[in-house]
Amino acid sequence: MENSDKSNESMLPDVRVQIAFPKSDEDHRLQLVGVNGSIFALVYSPLESNGPIRLDCEEWSLIILAPIKSKGDVVISATNVICLNTIESEEGSVSINASNQLANFSSSIKSALGVSEVGERGEYRLEDDTGTFLNCVQLFNNVVVDVRKDSPESILEAQQRFLSGISAIAEKIEGKKIPITIHRVLGIWDIPMLSS
Repeated sequence: MENSDKSNESMLPDVRVQIAFPKSDEDHRLQLVGVNGSIFALVYSPLESNGPIRLDCEEWSLIILAPIKSKGDVVISATNVICLNTIESEEGSVSINASNQLANFSSSIKSALGVSEVGERGEYRLEDDTGTFLNCVQLFNNVVVDVRKDSPESILEAQQRFLSGISAIAEKIEGKKIPITIHRVLGIWDIPMLSS
């Protein structure tokens, strides 16, 4: 993974958040987002295979924006997993394991042999919340678009959109009607604080 200088610190009054957009030399279908050193990979291009699909991203978090479809098993493991699109196995099973949080907006996880979903610190099914779902899909897709524009203004916009997306989902996880603090958002996604 090659680092880019597309980073900036947000101007939040009570906490420093640094968001960068490193370039992935591993897969052109991923947009990487670094938040205080934690990596989120936005899967924005469809993944299809006649064989099994394994996304072993233990050190990273995954935001699934595009469909994942396989004839064989689909195995996904990451720190956090946010499902915003279809995950399907025609002849095998689907297994999703998040060592921290699993937030699933998609009711379209299909498998011939069964589905296993585990969020070790929390599992949240948000499929009835169409407003938050559509908002987050738009925010995260626009992060990818803004980063591609490669201007200081578009990078700042991408940072704001990304924070808005993970904050909106964190608020739903908390089940509160009032906005939660950025400290709590970082805590929910297991993102470290920056030292002052």
